[in-house]
Amino acid sequence: MLRLPGGRYGAALLYVRYRYDEKRRVRLKTVEIVSEEKPWHPHAHFREEEMVKVMVMVGYSEQAFRSILKAAGGRWNAI
Repeated sequence: MLRLPGGRYGAALLYVRYRYDEKRRVRLKTVEIVSEEKPWHPHAHFREEEMVKVMVMVGYSEQAFRSILKAAGGRWNAI
């Protein structure tokens, strides 16, 4: 992936990519341009009352997954 400033598309140009079709033996050049720009305000994290608790079965050997769940506030519940 090659990023080029300006040129044919001006400041709207984001990326130029080359794709190769071995069957047809051609190189294709594709461009990604900005067609619209407007302000965006991401939502804040979910409020506690919007959270839904779900039960997830995690195997004892899934140490990495257990750590991720604990870091996200997960609790162990023996059933």
